[in-house]
Amino acid sequence: MSDVSYLLIVETNSYAGNFERELTAWSTGVVGECGVGNDEATEFLEAAAAMGYTVSDDDELSFSPFDDLMELRINVGNSALCMRPCSIAKNEAGEYNNVEMYLYRTPSEKDLAFIAFRINSFPEYWKHNVKILGIKLLKRETVVLDSEVWSERHAVQ
Repeated sequence: MSDVSYLLIVETNSYAGNFERELTAWSTGVVGECGVGNDEATEFLEAAAAMGYTVSDDDELSFSPFDDLMELRINVGNSALCMRPCSIAKNEAGEYNNVEMYLYRTPSEKDLAFIAFRINSFPEYWKHNVKILGIKLLKRETVVLDSEVWSERHAVQ
């Protein structure tokens, strides 16, 4: 048995805890339960509509064309215990400069190109000296192996 998920990793030059939810909303239009990134999601919806994506943004309902792509999770260290589409992660130097976005599946090439375009445009929007150093898509597969460690059998009478 295996469990497959995907991570879109954004490598940056600075501590990602200052902007991970805003970057995710800016590039995917998806916001967690905490609501951080609502302004960025609105900006995303406008850009996505201009690119021909179907979106909705009214007082009652707001959805991104990537709602079915993004996965919401409770993160370790998330004191609010709210569901979020992303978290911060360590880079190779052990610094929390990376953003991990949770995906249910691999995005299409068109969708991935649009998301990457939005990620790369974030520093101009954010204006806090953030630089995008790289973007990568990872497939994470967790395999569960059953291994008997003890048993006892009884004869049936």
